[in-house]
Amino acid sequence: MRTEDCVLRPLFHIPAFFDIKYTVDMEIERKKSKAESREFYKDYIYPQPAATTGTARAPKTGGARAMRQRNKIVLSVLTVIALLGALLLADFLADGAAIGLLKKNGDTIFLKSEDYFAAETGSFTFMSEARECAEATESAGGAGYIYNDGVFHVLASVHKKKAAAEASAKSFEGAAVLVFNIPAASVAFAGSKAERDALHEGAVMPLAVFSQLCDISEKLGAGNISAAQAYIRLQSAEEETKAALGRLEKINGGGSMPVTRIKAELTVIIAVISDLTGLAAEPAALVKKLNHSSVKILCSYKDTVSEL
Repeated sequence: MRTEDCVLRPLFHIPAFFDIKYTVDMEIERKKSKAESREFYKDYIYPQPAATTGTARAPKTGGARAMRQRNKIVLSVLTVIALLGALLLADFLADGAAIGLLKKNGDTIFLKSEDYFAAETGSFTFMSEARECAEATESAGGAGYIYNDGVFHVLASVHKKKAAAEASAKSFEGAAVLVFNIPAASVAFAGSKAERDALHEGAVMPLAVFSQLCDISEKLGAGNISAAQAYIRLQSAEEETKAALGRLEKINGGGSMPVTRIKAELTVIIAVISDLTGLAAEPAALVKKLNHSSVKILCSYKDTVSEL
């Protein structure tokens, strides 16, 4: 072997070495995905520099994207809350008509307890005894109305003030003053505000009429008004009661027990007042009739409230 052959052989194989390395590199890169290739070269060909001391700015990879995502979520939640608040406000202003959740003033009508004062001429266990007392009371100019609450009370008159009841009791032998209580009541009724207002007006109308009858009777008996003026006031009370009954007739839930019961009570009151206005009596006779009618209205109303 010649010397020049030994020198040239290594030089001859150098290009082949580079060809093999290039082929291997291409095979590796072909088998790896882009992400794997990036990680591969970052770790082995371009290693990360060692950590240096001092404050470095945090990388922004994904931080801004996460912040934008959070902002979108917050904005969506606030939008939903705002829309729900607007719906609830509209429902409240429409008294539950918008989405049927909120009703102003609730669905319950409250009637407060009221105390009146009666001139009682007797109280009995048996109806037969009460009837005898009632006849005697009526003959003496009283109402002679029998009210049964477990005991038969014979009432000569009922008044808004205790002093008036005491004065009336002096006119009847053995009479005493009885506190006549109208109990508190709550009436459940689901309807519009206008319907609940109509029901509440109808529920307190008997007390308003009773007060008017008492006032008319006292003023007529004292000579402060004439019989003609008394009749005008009675007609006004009748018209007010009819108007209240008319508003009750328009309630959608008109078949419910509270509405039906109060309508019946107003119908009775209208009949009582109509009977009064049909009289052509002298003041004294009219006063007696007013007294009997006011006692009847209040006793009937007490029964109505107890049923509610």
